Amino acid sequence: MLKLSKMLIILCIVGFAICYYQVKKLPAKNCIISEIYIQPSQREINKKPFTLKRGDITYLIRPLYDYEIYGLVVSYHNSTSWFDYYHASWKDSLNVKDIGLVWGDNLKSGIYSMMRFSSGSWTLYYNFKPTVTRDESKKFKYNQFSNNHLLTQDERINKLIMDTEIGDQIWLKGYLVKYEHSGTFKRGTSTTRNDKGQGACETIFVTDYKILKKCNILWHYLYRGFKYLIFISLVAMIILFIKGPLYRHPKTERF
Repeated sequence: MLKLSKMLIILCIVGFAICYYQVKKLPAKNCIISEIYIQPSQREINKKPFTLKRGDITYLIRPLYDYEIYGLVVSYHNSTSWFDYYHASWKDSLNVKDIGLVWGDNLKSGIYSMMRFSSGSWTLYYNFKPTVTRDESKKFKYNQFSNNHLLTQDERINKLIMDTEIGDQIWLKGYLVKYEHSGTFKRGTSTTRNDKGQGACETIFVTDYKILKKCNILWHYLYRGFKYLIFISLVAMIILFIKGPLYRHPKTERF
């Protein structure tokens, strides 16, 4: 049984690794729905600041613009991740997730499929695959790509945001905002898609959110399944290892 458990763990780890790669794959260009080519919509508003309490912290939120965006999710970062030092030190539990989006010409040209994306605690990184030429890299439009810090007070919206995975095609609307809390924490927002570097992220208080098309659904189920199987197999192997000696036949002696 112990050998069988070891073999099961090895198979699960191999399956988990394959699924981990597959869930990160972006959909092919012919799988992109037409709405994701639409450019973001932004309109200046005159809305009063409002407060929102989360736990024992009161946030002051200052809406600047109405904002609406369609996009393909290329990366994300959960702010509750164990390695996220920044949100913990800032005592910022309002920013539930950061989502990296591409849209428009970056999808039409297919350049997104020649790139790799990843997220840090408050940044979105990208690079081109080694086979991409300089001319091909010029197809990438920096103003059709953004990192979005998402805030919400609606539990339904929060669940949709947390359920969003790489490869999903989404739509959201809300306000571009600045926000702060009673400590020393303050965060602003970009108000243009033409900026780069630090401060170029959009901070959005989300009032509506839809996942228009999911991607890699089967691979996500398999990924979760293998993750649980690895845990169960490890527990079973430990139990068998501990109990094994108790079930061995005692030695017999002849006189």
